[in-house]
Amino acid sequence: MNIKRKGIYLKIAEFGDIPMIINFLSSEPINNSFKKPLSERNVSITDRVNTKFTNGVWLLALKETEILSCISITKKGVIAELSTLAIQKNKSSIATFPLLWAFIISTSRDNLKCEIAEIDSWEGNIVVEKYLYEKGFSQTNSFFDDNKRPQGVKTVIYRGIL
Repeated sequence: MNIKRKGIYLKIAEFGDIPMIINFLSSEPINNSFKKPLSERNVSITDRVNTKFTNGVWLLALKETEILSCISITKKGVIAELSTLAIQKNKSSIATFPLLWAFIISTSRDNLKCEIAEIDSWEGNIVVEKYLYEKGFSQTNSFFDDNKRPQGVKTVIYRGIL
């Protein structure tokens, strides 16, 4: 299922999109937007993208051939595990996020047949926390994970019904 609206193309990534996703996540502004940059984690960006592609799907929001945002979804029973949400920090990318969010939810529910979505962030990420609460998600757990976050920063897990 692919959607084109308002000059934005939402798609489920194909094998040929993998290099573009790797390049996007490796770019300095995107890599550094993660609380512990992806390049500093135990799993390389390339391995992360390939593993999540093999075990699930990547969703892309594109303007022509440029990635504005992406996210992976892995089905774990009835749970859609949302991971590696990356958004360019510009007006058009941020403005298109509601379209991507609707695509995330419909893909998780209708294509993957999941009932619950789960996503993590870091303690203190108020923008994500506020958005998820507005969408009916609730915090279910928080813990320290030095492999994923800087020392002293907790990972926060949110869940919502699809």
